[in-house]
Amino acid sequence: MAAPAEASSDEIDEKRLEQMLALVGPASETRLLRSLIGDLRAALVALTVATDRHDVQSLCNQTHVLASLAGTFGARSLNAAARDLEIRSRSGTALPDCSGVILRAERLISHLTVRLRRKPQ
Repeated sequence: MAAPAEASSDEIDEKRLEQMLALVGPASETRLLRSLIGDLRAALVALTVATDRHDVQSLCNQTHVLASLAGTFGARSLNAAARDLEIRSRSGTALPDCSGVILRAERLISHLTVRLRRKPQ
């Protein structure tokens, strides 16, 4: 399976991401990026499990986590898609399609991973 494309400029606010990284300072940027990537991956795994189990409550919880992470770091597209999915999950009886959220989260992970690899160690 091919790796997802990186997040585009309409998906992530680079200025916001830079501001968040600047808050922790250069010495902690790598740790913060690794932590964010790990949190996103964990939420994706939990989202997939919730979908497989038809667990609406867990799906709501994980979309909320993804929306929060995305909003904090300026991933506008993922934030909006995750918030929408959370609302649809809470209001319906059927499990909504998660593919858009998963794709956006994978793109963000790819973007952050490339950025992490470019940082001097």
